Amino acid sequence: MSLKKVFDFLKKKTPLTARAQREFEQARRKERSGDYEGAAASYETVADLYEEAEATGSRILFRDRLKAGIACVRCGRHEAGLVWLDPVITSGKFPSEARLHAGYASAKLGDRQAAQSHWDATRPTRSSRSSVRS
Repeated sequence: MSLKKVFDFLKKKTPLTARAQREFEQARRKERSGDYEGAAASYETVADLYEEAEATGSRILFRDRLKAGIACVRCGRHEAGLVWLDPVITSGKFPSEARLHAGYASAKLGDRQAAQSHWDATRPTRSSRSSVRS
């Protein structure tokens, strides 16, 4: 059996969410190194993998939804990004990161009010700032 066939077999056996997570980390590395075209292509792949995972009934955790939402926003699928990010925001998990990207997606879609609302929610409140000083 050729090495390519072995890799193809293993790829098919690897859960879609695990493949998406690895591709997401690769996209981040490309972005940090300045390879923005490569990062955009990787984010597209991430979005596609999570879409396929959801369509096939895979268990998708909130961190997966966050990554799917970020990937969609980073590759220009702003509406899809909001769909992925909404349950994360509602759950209260990863609030700052989810709202930051939801705000950006909303702004790109021309919804300034929603963008501002998301971004305002990431700011610490006065009471939380005073408790940090204490």
